Amino acid sequence: MTDRTSTRFLSLLFVSLFLGSCTGLSREYPQIRLYTLDPVRSAPPSSAQGDGVLLVKAFTASSTSVGTNFLLRRGGGRVEKDYYNRFIVVPPDLAQDNASAWLRESALFADVRQGSSNEAADWELTGHVVSMEGDFSGEPSAAVMELQFVLEPGRNAAGERFFGTYAERIDLESSSPSALIAGWDAAFAAILTRLESDLAAHPRE
Repeated sequence: MTDRTSTRFLSLLFVSLFLGSCTGLSREYPQIRLYTLDPVRSAPPSSAQGDGVLLVKAFTASSTSVGTNFLLRRGGGRVEKDYYNRFIVVPPDLAQDNASAWLRESALFADVRQGSSNEAADWELTGHVVSMEGDFSGEPSAAVMELQFVLEPGRNAAGERFFGTYAERIDLESSSPSALIAGWDAAFAAILTRLESDLAAHPRE
């Protein structure tokens, strides 16, 4: 091989390697998609006007529900995180925001606020996200959700303490992320409907 031929060969090899690296850099990767929760009422709220101020404090979550990644349960006891489909904020914050809005629409209280325990209120509500996962370990797949709620009288109020645990499992139409979100929305709406009914029946004096 002459020097000119060798130089030409090396040049062609360099160009092919460069183009190959560019092709690798332009490879498309799965896009991260962000979701929120939007539970919808199946019936209109009560027309009666409640009394007292409710303060919805920060919610907590179990160790499996503190992150934004979807949690998926597979067969054989395997659990995995979906790194490409996520909540826009962590589940306890989503649950607190939606519970506040739901109870504000319920008219069970004269006012529903969201904040810290330093604010004066007649009643204080806290919540805990026990689980929020997609169960794909069998057929049919399902959206699973479990929450706990505690209602307590405020610092200058009297009344009985309330505690409730609510769990829902909604079968999915498909295994897509949008179907899982729809399942969680339905589960959350069912949980909030039951909570609203229980709080309406709970004695406050």
